[in-house]
Amino acid sequence: MTSTNLSFWADAYGPYTANEPLRGERRVDVVVVGGGFNGLSTAYHLRTEGEALDVVLLEADAIGDGSSGRNAGAAVVGVNGVVLKAHGEQRTKELYDYASRALDYMRELITKHDMQSDVIDTGSLTVAIGDRWVKDLEAAKAMHESFDPTHDVEWVDAATLAQEFNSPLFAGAAGLREKRTFMFDPVKHVREWKRLATEAGVEVYEHSPAIEIVTNPREVRVTTPRGTVVANRLVLATNAYSHKLPSDVLPVGDQTPLYSYQFATEPLSPEQWDSIGFKNRNWTEDSLSLFHWARPTVDGRLIFGGRDGLKAADDGLTREYDVRVFHRMERDFRAFFPQLSDVRVTHRWGGVISGTFDLLPHIGFVDERKQILRVNGCWGHGVAIAHLHGKLLAHLARGVDSELTNLWIVDRKTKTWPPGPMRTTAARAAFEGLRALENRTIRRSAREAVRPDQKRAFAQLQAPIR
Repeated sequence: MTSTNLSFWADAYGPYTANEPLRGERRVDVVVVGGGFNGLSTAYHLRTEGEALDVVLLEADAIGDGSSGRNAGAAVVGVNGVVLKAHGEQRTKELYDYASRALDYMRELITKHDMQSDVIDTGSLTVAIGDRWVKDLEAAKAMHESFDPTHDVEWVDAATLAQEFNSPLFAGAAGLREKRTFMFDPVKHVREWKRLATEAGVEVYEHSPAIEIVTNPREVRVTTPRGTVVANRLVLATNAYSHKLPSDVLPVGDQTPLYSYQFATEPLSPEQWDSIGFKNRNWTEDSLSLFHWARPTVDGRLIFGGRDGLKAADDGLTREYDVRVFHRMERDFRAFFPQLSDVRVTHRWGGVISGTFDLLPHIGFVDERKQILRVNGCWGHGVAIAHLHGKLLAHLARGVDSELTNLWIVDRKTKTWPPGPMRTTAARAAFEGLRALENRTIRRSAREAVRPDQKRAFAQLQAPIR
């Protein structure tokens, strides 16, 4: 049985029996390392699209223990103005279409296979917490309407927002609603993915970390503590854990792990929900670059994360629980919802996301012989695209030329982080620079605020982590 102390999601799931570790030697067509959304989707599509290939999937811990089981559980398009500014309109439009298709595909899979993922289908709301962020929302609305006029986005004015929320940081602001976003339970969902993959014929082995990877012109050999897999191709779906791989199969500095922290309250009473509004029970985030977010659960809790819950990680991943970070996040939570200052926090946890230098996924082959494929990184919301990444990687592994494999991010020349400890230092500097810039804007907003409760709330958001 795996630990149930990894997150609220794991705790709520209850007892789970993992598959046995790999023992002995297996010879297959493809071996997939990593049992999260990317890896399970890839393995599933290798079995279900075209002639079924023999596939082994190796997970270092238990399915659901890693990032796919610790995330916020929100499926969104997630392409924003940062991507547009960095990569231009045409390339951003391609990514937008890909992410939009991925969101629809994820929903289609849940419905078709009756995945018991606790879906909450109430859409999302992004809120400008002050006048200085309204222009960002207007630009986001224009981008959505330009890229996809059928994408149902709605402007929410201050009066409407005030009817939905009772928060000092939402007073007098504006919002942008997207109706296609949905929420889900990530542990239930990733273990439903395990069910689909297993039913399709994938051999899933848990507690089977890859401790050695050796290649030659004929095959790839992956060794675990108790067994070995020999395959024609290897897919590395290790994402934020890629730096822990036992060899130099990936480019140095390909990605850096970033911590993402969140916490869950006790179930709120009807009176507590009424006190904060939150009438539509949707995914809600602010429009800061390092944004805060909040979401309900099916049992009436509120989960909160973001902003100071994002930080560069050490390679050893030794700070998945950081008291200082949770203290700061809970202060932010009370700034948004002072009515809940006495509510009990029942779960605090952290996970890691894969940060690439240019904020985009790295996906494709990593070697000239085209034996090894990898995927890592995302542009901020990686859940939905992981489902379509699996299909794309399956096409690449089969040598299929498709509209997915022709996406411009596939097999592109990527920018990398500096080597060694400089990578973590550079990532930390990037976060601190962005946080300092936002704090200056927050200070100006505090000075301009008319209501005392707004001044207090903005003041709470300014203090950096020490």
